[in-house]
Amino acid sequence: MKRPGERLRMLASRVCQPHAMERLIDPVLADLQCEYAAAQTRGQVWRGRWIRLAGYVAFWKVFGMHTAVRTVPAAREWLAADDRAIGRALGGVTVVATVVTAVLMLPPLRMLIRTANDERAYLPVTGREMGWLFLYLIPAALTIGIALGVPFGILWGLRGRVLSSSSRRAVAALAIAGALTGWFTQNTVMPAANQAFRQLIANHFTVANRGILVRGANELSLWELSARIEAAIRGGRAADAGSLLQSFYMRWVISVAPLVLGLFAIAVYAADGTGWKSMAIGATATIAYITFYIAITPSGYWSAASRVPPFTLAWIPNVGVVLLTIKLFLRSRGPANHLRPDSALRASSRSRRSATREGGQGYGGRP
Repeated sequence: MKRPGERLRMLASRVCQPHAMERLIDPVLADLQCEYAAAQTRGQVWRGRWIRLAGYVAFWKVFGMHTAVRTVPAAREWLAADDRAIGRALGGVTVVATVVTAVLMLPPLRMLIRTANDERAYLPVTGREMGWLFLYLIPAALTIGIALGVPFGILWGLRGRVLSSSSRRAVAALAIAGALTGWFTQNTVMPAANQAFRQLIANHFTVANRGILVRGANELSLWELSARIEAAIRGGRAADAGSLLQSFYMRWVISVAPLVLGLFAIAVYAADGTGWKSMAIGATATIAYITFYIAITPSGYWSAASRVPPFTLAWIPNVGVVLLTIKLFLRSRGPANHLRPDSALRASSRSRRSATREGGQGYGGRP
């Protein structure tokens, strides 16, 4: 029969260093096993169970605190790797996504402003209602904020940095996380938040529409949108099917945009260096990508009578960007150096300055 805590020790040994096991984990488990064995010898079953529970709690408390203490320096080291390339990329994505989200939330909130008889502006909602309206707007704005924040944040954060293989993988994982977050938000959180926003506005500003509002395209999940599109096609409602198709495909486009554009930004820097020229190329291509989708917003492009099928219209830019990304990555792995001389020179100079600050002595200088 195994003694209590043996499996926990096996788990801890895979995470903790030997000195941590000796100083932290082993004393806790030794006390647990000793006190539990004594209780069993005296026939105190319930006391043994209590000692076992208390020992497990003490183990997880010590293990959790040790893991947290180790995680913070490891995270700092990870973010500071490659001249803070990963940290700068993460910071750039966060800043751009936050700014875009805040800007996109302003127009709906401004629509709530009313003008009194004395021409003074006021909000005809309570502070509590205003707080809920603010929260309901975040998911829809955040999905677009992530879609724009990932590519522009990577372009801004990685400029002038050395792109090692670890940096590329970490930033690519950041782009994947952004795409998954956008997809989850659009398919689960955003439809419910949009419906709650519409319902609160209807209940507060109108009298006739105080019932449950029928969900529109922006208030449906992807699966509900697909079912409604099929029903509209079977019923011969081409106009309804076109608007639903537009919402359906644009949801997918916004979801995959962080991944497609994020990998493209990495590929541009990997192929042509991390200077201003590469940043301008990446930003220009990203803006062209966004402009295309803004240009095809009119519903006529998504109708059944359109010359280009909606599926093709939605995915042409993504396929083009993916092919260009593959070409750039293949170019970066060619015989030519993936770092331009000016980027390499800046990276070398920055490394020397960092060594001077940390070591207190420069190359050939005195303390």
